[in-house]
Amino acid sequence: ELYALSCPTTRIASFWSHSWHGPTWFKILTLFAVKNGMAAAALSTTSAVLMGILYSAGALPDFFGQLGWCSFVAAVTYSCTFVLWQSRQPVFVDRICIPTYDETIKGEALISLGAFLKCADSMLVLWDPSFMDRLWCMFEIGAFLHSRKRGRKPLLTIRPTVLGPMVVAIVAELVLINAIVTFSWRWIGALQEFYLAVLAVCSVPMVPLIHVSRGYCRKIEKLQEEMAHFNIENLTSYCCTV
Repeated sequence: ELYALSCPTTRIASFWSHSWHGPTWFKILTLFAVKNGMAAAALSTTSAVLMGILYSAGALPDFFGQLGWCSFVAAVTYSCTFVLWQSRQPVFVDRICIPTYDETIKGEALISLGAFLKCADSMLVLWDPSFMDRLWCMFEIGAFLHSRKRGRKPLLTIRPTVLGPMVVAIVAELVLINAIVTFSWRWIGALQEFYLAVLAVCSVPMVPLIHVSRGYCRKIEKLQEEMAHFNIENLTSYCCTV
């Protein structure tokens, strides 16, 4: 059980709120992007600069070339950091911190949910189209905002769950384009015309990525519209429908 991964604490750095009806992998990838994206970008950039310095100093073989070494190591560093980087800040996630196998403890945890929110320094909302319709989701946001001190700006972050897949797709596309261009130029000895042709071919997959990015912007607009026209009568809950 995931509950075994939880531990007692007096303060919660971040309360993660999400709808159980949203795609799980979308939420996981979005968490990677939000929590590990900055570290992955910083370390991959540092590793690329380091490879360039080492290659210029003659410490690396000439197999990949300078651009090849920088691109390859940066891509590996980014991928590993994106997935494996771990923060030491304690967070609250209902699937981990509330046991589903013990109805007694589960009930006590639900009753104490307001206290958990009061102990949280910030809140991260993993938003999907079903979030604004769920009673518990809106209760969590309302309780968190109500528990903040007057005059203090609440640390509330809302991210659509499509952000994670979009970031992964964009990074993968950029790595692919960079790899094709770099190694085609080095190994085939391509002329400038072929180099431009490779760029043109590689730019084709960017079209669906642009479409996904526009979809992300539309979801942001939809979120703002739903928040502006919020009505508690439209909320639903599992306990009220069974």
